[in-house]
Amino acid sequence: MPRTPKFAHRKTNKGWLVETPASLSASGNRERSYFPTRDKAKAHAGKLRAQFLDHGSNAGTIPPALAEEASKAAEKLKPWNVSLTQAVNEYINQRKREAASSPASDAVDAWLKSCSGLRPRTVRSYGQTAEKLKSAL
Repeated sequence: MPRTPKFAHRKTNKGWLVETPASLSASGNRERSYFPTRDKAKAHAGKLRAQFLDHGSNAGTIPPALAEEASKAAEKLKPWNVSLTQAVNEYINQRKREAASSPASDAVDAWLKSCSGLRPRTVRSYGQTAEKLKSAL
């Protein structure tokens, strides 16, 4: 995970320096901004910090392939005025509903597997009960 930029200001021979990392600059190169006063440098560093926290804190951690997929998905959802987050939430809820409801025979089989630590006679009795349940349901 990349380091969080500091946007610190410091005194140099040319004036007060504020550095912008290459990953966050518009040009893609490291940018150095010089200011005549400390207050102006501090204000600029604060502005950069606020922009990073508001818009760019997660931008550096997203792989380009994922960003491209997200763009394609957002385009496909445009006709329905649905955001990507809303679509993902609906999908997750649908999968949870599907997983919450299972056939009775599957539930009975899972119940029998959980009884494996009991006496063999008890497990056999439970198995017979399970077969009756399966045939009735």
